[in-house]
Amino acid sequence: MTTAAGLLVGLVAAWLALRGLKVDDLGTVLTAIGPAVAFVFLPQALSMGLDSAALAFLLRRLGYVTAFARVARCRVAVEFMAVVLPAGAVVADGTLPVLLNRWAGVRSPDGVAAVAARKLMIWRAHAGCLLLAGIAAALGGGSELTRKKSTVILLFAAGLMVSVLSALLALLAGSARPASRVRGLLMRIPLARLREALAEAEAHFHVTDARLAEATRMRAVRVHLLYLAAWLARVLEPFVILRLAGAPLSFVDVLAAEGLVGAARSAMVVIPAGLGVQELGWSMFLRAAGVPDPAALTGALALLRRMREAFWAAAGYVLLMKRPGERDPLEPEAVAAEAQ
Repeated sequence: MTTAAGLLVGLVAAWLALRGLKVDDLGTVLTAIGPAVAFVFLPQALSMGLDSAALAFLLRRLGYVTAFARVARCRVAVEFMAVVLPAGAVVADGTLPVLLNRWAGVRSPDGVAAVAARKLMIWRAHAGCLLLAGIAAALGGGSELTRKKSTVILLFAAGLMVSVLSALLALLAGSARPASRVRGLLMRIPLARLREALAEAEAHFHVTDARLAEATRMRAVRVHLLYLAAWLARVLEPFVILRLAGAPLSFVDVLAAEGLVGAARSAMVVIPAGLGVQELGWSMFLRAAGVPDPAALTGALALLRRMREAFWAAAGYVLLMKRPGERDPLEPEAVAAEAQ
């Protein structure tokens, strides 16, 4: 029921965003971009690479020296769930520790701790980008819309809200013993076998809580900077698309819009891949900014970004479905063999 409602809301939002779109106008924008469309796929690849490198550093802080290729494989694989499933980001975060255990030999408590720390740092990077956009706009950067007092206040408010949420999550993970609390809830289920299994795994849950507390207290400056760079690389994607399409928007404008749209998309977690939310947010921003032909620009932005999502989702599916014993396409040996 929740999934159906989320899809309905997403479809309505998509219709509102694209209701004025004409196919000929969209074709004109795409023709103007031309072969340069290949550059659209680079920012997300850079962002995922930085994400994987940061996660590898986090694992190193927890005692694991894990090859970048193995971490990258896990990161790409969960993109399938993040894009395709309702509440995909939540499912992907829950699956990532399982894949780290299976493909990189990371013990489950450490995998859970690393993924929780990763989530915290991504939220902090998001907050940092919102605050950076607010500061840049307050200093006179960006278009007239971005420099408006109401927009600046909204950017600072959104940045502070994300910062507070990340701080609350860190407090919860660090001191509230979430794994043990989950075990306590599961113990109430009247299934004898489940209770026996949970009783035997009690120490495992305590270890997870301890590692979570350790991971959330990390002051890894280099990892935080990597996640900030990953977020800025993510902003490059709509910036490149809009600049190639001829939209007169600066990086500050796109940083502000992507930060706010990203916050709205994260809030609407039940909608698969933020269907419609992302498009409606950008449509509202482009119309308010007064750019020429906002419907066509929104359509081009939606089409190219969804194409990119489909590409990485397909890559993730291939990695998830790879049979045991097959050569891992992300391993250095596989790359060398392919080159020969």
